[in-house]
Amino acid sequence: MDRTDEPMVLRRTLPGRPLVVSAIGVAVDPEPVASPHSDQATISLLRLARRRGVTTFDAAGARSPPRAERLIAAAFPQPDPELTVIAPPARASPGPRSLDHRAGPAAPTSATDELRHAVEETRRRLAPQPISVLELAGSTEDPGVSPFAVEALDALTADGSISAWAVRVERESRPLPTEGTHHGPGGPLYSVAASLLDRAPLDWAANLADRQPVGVFVRDPFAGGRLDGRRYSALLADRTPTGPPVDVRSLAAEFEPVRRLGFLSLRGRRTLAQAAVRFLLDAPGVVSVLVPVPPPERLNEFLGSEGTPPLTEEELARLAEGDRRPSAAFRGPVK
Repeated sequence: MDRTDEPMVLRRTLPGRPLVVSAIGVAVDPEPVASPHSDQATISLLRLARRRGVTTFDAAGARSPPRAERLIAAAFPQPDPELTVIAPPARASPGPRSLDHRAGPAAPTSATDELRHAVEETRRRLAPQPISVLELAGSTEDPGVSPFAVEALDALTADGSISAWAVRVERESRPLPTEGTHHGPGGPLYSVAASLLDRAPLDWAANLADRQPVGVFVRDPFAGGRLDGRRYSALLADRTPTGPPVDVRSLAAEFEPVRRLGFLSLRGRRTLAQAAVRFLLDAPGVVSVLVPVPPPERLNEFLGSEGTPPLTEEELARLAEGDRRPSAAFRGPVK
């Protein structure tokens, strides 16, 4: 499994910062209930991904961030200065009330103390790995946090408690905000959910990147498993002999947009999953695409996406043509 011809993931530098991330990262999202067998399998895959050049590991997008953080710590029990871990504060996002941009005024010292306490809890779980990027939640209308929060976050960055901080922009059916926000030195960092089936967050990021340096982490690049086949596998696994018949009409509505993307994997140049990642990697402002922990047999496929051909002008034109067809709007939080 360690042959020299295996794909190695390249690195990118965050705008205005010395922090380097792998262009393809791994989203660590274990089942909320621990299982020794599944945990050990995840740990083995994280270590294998690291040997392939992955340095970016995401716990902030997990259903249970504390479980994800503990698995990252178990996978890498020795300090790794190249590792970049994205994590939320220990408390539920967006963290202490004094950090909520919708809350009333709060003293900067209080905001710093509250955030420092939350960060320390997360750091204990991740030890010996540090928190590289601390992620807080923004809102659909305002992707920023309060000036007091910025001061608190910059204080933690200055004393080395974190290396950088980012805001997760959650989008439902409303438009994304059209303006950036103050993010301290180095330009703003965001995380969004985006894919070939939901490209609006990429347009938003490109609009910001035209005016200022911006770094974007992209989650859910396979649109809930539809672009890499996991969704199909789950549907088959959930079938029981006594279960209800498959709703063919619902299946057709769910997978018709995927079927229309089949041209991206023609002639064996790349799989649809690789096309999905490559498209995101080429989008303005994107610094890392966070793929779900892949099974061993697909690790090289996912991590080799950067080495596949970029989408051609003809393929991009066909994508734009598909945008003019009706499709269901994305709803729900970023995962």
